[in-house]
Amino acid sequence: MDISFCAYTGKEIQSHIGTLSQFRKDAFSLPPYSYCFDQKIEDEYMREYVSNNLSCLLCAINSKKKIIGLASGMPLSPDSVITEKAAVLFKKNKLNPRNFFYICEVIVLPEYRKKHIGEKLMEKIEEYAKKIGLKKSCLLTEITSKVPSNNHSLWSKMEYETTKMIETYTWPTYIKNDEVKTIEHELVYWIKKNV
Repeated sequence: MDISFCAYTGKEIQSHIGTLSQFRKDAFSLPPYSYCFDQKIEDEYMREYVSNNLSCLLCAINSKKKIIGLASGMPLSPDSVITEKAAVLFKKNKLNPRNFFYICEVIVLPEYRKKHIGEKLMEKIEEYAKKIGLKKSCLLTEITSKVPSNNHSLWSKMEYETTKMIETYTWPTYIKNDEVKTIEHELVYWIKKNV
C-alpha cells in the first residue's frame, strides 16, 4: 500500500481542523468513549490545540490523496488548557511535564486498520517530538474493559506502559437508546519506556 505522511504544525493545522474534528467525532463516539460530540467543547479544544506553535498533526495519505489516518500531539505544558491537569499530575508524581510530548490521538479509518499505519503514525509523531527536543512521550486512554485490545497491543508494542497516574474527565456520553448524560470517565497515562 502506497502511503505518504504529511506533518502540519501550529497555525498550519488550522486548515485541517475539520478533518481532525471529523476523525475525532467518528472514533470517540464509539465505545469505550461514547462521546456525544459537542461543537462548543470541540471548538475550544481545537482553538487551544492550534494556538500552540509546537502542536503537530500528522496525516497518513493514500495514493488517492485521501487522509486515512492521523496522529496529533503537543508538548505537555502547564500553560495549556488541554494539558494543565496532566502537568499537575506529572509534577505530583515527580515527573517534569515539560520533558514530555503528549500524543493526543492516533486514529486510523476502520478499513485501513491492521496494516501497521497506526505504528507508522506513532513512530512519526515520536520523531517529531524528538525533533523539538522532547525525548519522552505519553498518551492517555480510558480505563474500561471495553477498550479495544488492539489499541493496548499497539501501545505495548510501541514500548509504552501504563502508569498509576489517573485523571478524571467529564463529557457528554451516549448511554443507551441515544440517551446522553454528562458523566465522569477515568483515564490512565501510558509513558514510553526506556527513555
